[in-house]
Amino acid sequence: MEEKNVEDHKISFSCPVCAHKTDYPVTHLMEGAILSCPFCKLTLKLHGHMWQDVLKEIRKVTGKA
Repeated sequence: MEEKNVEDHKISFSCPVCAHKTDYPVTHLMEGAILSCPFCKLTLKLHGHMWQDVLKEIRKVTGKA
């Protein structure tokens, strides 16, 4: 079984306004990153507790503690 590169990992987010899911590559997710919903154009900044939740998900999908 071939291991995926970190660049191949993606995390899905549901927009809090329109509820559409969008996949974001792990390599684009960092504290302070700006996420934009392609459907309703809502813009969110990853910080605080939201960043901590995303960081947990990144660690799950990449296998890095």
